Amino acid sequence: MVIKIDETEYDWGAVVNFKKVSENIPGRKGARANPATTSTKVQVDLLLHVISEDASGDKEIIPKPCLDGQQKGEVEIVSVDSTVITHVSSVRLYCPNDLRQKDSRRGVYKSIKEVKKRFPDGPPLLNPVTDMKITDSDFVDIVKKIEQLEKKMYEHPLHRHSILNTEYQKYEEKVKCKEELAVARQKLLEAKSVLQLDELKCRKRVLRRLGYCTNTDVIQLKGRVACELSSADELLITEMIFNGVFGNLTPAQACSLLSTFVCDERSNEMPKLSEALSGPLRQMQVSFENCPSH
Repeated sequence: MVIKIDETEYDWGAVVNFKKVSENIPGRKGARANPATTSTKVQVDLLLHVISEDASGDKEIIPKPCLDGQQKGEVEIVSVDSTVITHVSSVRLYCPNDLRQKDSRRGVYKSIKEVKKRFPDGPPLLNPVTDMKITDSDFVDIVKKIEQLEKKMYEHPLHRHSILNTEYQKYEEKVKCKEELAVARQKLLEAKSVLQLDELKCRKRVLRRLGYCTNTDVIQLKGRVACELSSADELLITEMIFNGVFGNLTPAQACSLLSTFVCDERSNEMPKLSEALSGPLRQMQVSFENCPSH
């Protein structure tokens, strides 16, 4: 079995024992735990080659792994949480009943080293389907997908390339930045939606005041007329229609007045208008000033 704690990966070790540990409810020390709210963890006792206390200089809960030939180490039994386990092998070793003696622990460690020599590519991993007899169809499909993805990963030319360690770290940072960017964009959209919601409330208030809809947001006649206008200022033109501005105008005068809504050309000189055109223009300007939407 192989474990990894934070960024530290340990070498293969032998499973000596395991036990289930139930966590007590916070704030109810000594009280009987409720099985529905109590979480159960599995603690595994592993025989590992770790740095001895004399060499490390301090006593840790979980000692650091020992590198063969580089550091002074001892074969100790370490209790770890099952969540730090990364690999489980199908190889079984003989363990003496009493592992309190150093010689007994060293004998088991020699067996582990012998297994590593027999399997240069690593001891065979425990197969959940063939070894553990898990035949659930969904689980079998997941195992097959994992095998296919691992095969693609191992066959990729970058898998054994020397730049993998540096480039993969950069790629992880890139993915992290993309995730942070996506979160920031989502927050920006939420902020904009709040602003648009406030603006929508203001617009609905104006439409109710002008009589385009009722207090229950039912569209009235003026609102239906404004919906039919596809360009220019819908509210201003609707107000001019209901105020009778176009009632006494000739078709030429109506076209001239409406052209002011769509003409984008600007001139520094104010053109001279006849009385037939200046009157409707003044009425339009008065309607513009009195329109609450402006």
